[in-house]
Parts: sequence; structure tokens; C-alpha cells
Amino acid sequence: MKRLVVLLIAILAFAVAASPASSASPQTKRMAALEKQVKTLQAQVKALQSTVKDHELYFSLNFAGDACDMAMTADLFQSTWTVLDTKLSPAVFGPQTPITDYSACADLAQLDSRITRTPGEALPTMTAFNSLVSFLWGPAT
Repeated sequence: MKRLVVLLIAILAFAVAASPASSASPQTKRMAALEKQVKTLQAQVKALQSTVKDHELYFSLNFAGDACDMAMTADLFQSTWTVLDTKLSPAVFGPQTPITDYSACADLAQLDSRITRTPGEALPTMTAFNSLVSFLWGPAT
């Protein structure tokens, strides 16, 4: 009986000693592959987060540029109508009310001081448009 117990213990010890090496190897390989994939995916997520942040900035600048451009266009029309009213009797267009740009031009002016909106300007000019276009696209070549 002692021999049988010793034999069973020896068999179990051999099985336990041999089993981790054979069964852990595929598991270890899978774990290493998954860790590599996780690192790759983490790098991709970081790159995508950076891209999304850049796009959010570009879209924000685009919307501000659009709002400022529309307000400047309205200013140009209104100053033209004001000048025409000074030449016509009786006035055709009447007093003009500037529209709001929801501080888009002022926000852009913090990035480039050349951007200035001048509602109610006496004579219509392209100065405000030139500064806005130069900011958005760079100087003309």
C-alpha cells in the first residue's frame, strides 16, 4: 500500500511538474500577443485623440471665421447703404443696426490683432476682409 501511495505521489508530482510548462506555453504566447495588441491599440487611440483635438480646433476657428466674415459682410452692406442715404434725398435705407458676431471677430483678434471689425464705418473698405483672409490662409503670394 505504501508503494502504491508513493507511486501515486510520484506520478502526481511528475504530472504537476510537466503540466505548467506544456499548458502555460500557449497561454503565455497568447498573453504576450494580447499585450502587444493592447500597446498597439493604445498608441492608435493616443494618435486619434490628438487628431480629434486638432480637428476640434480647426472647426472652432472655421466657425469663428464664418461668423466674423458674415458680420463683416453685413457691415459692408450697411455702410454702403448709409453712404447712399447721404447722397439720396429722401434717404432710402434709413438707419442701420449692426448685427452681432457673438464675439467671433474679437476672439479671432486675440490670435491676430490685424482682425478688426468696424461696424458703422463711414466708407466701405476691404481692410477687414483682407485681414481675416490673411489670418485664415496666410498672406497672398
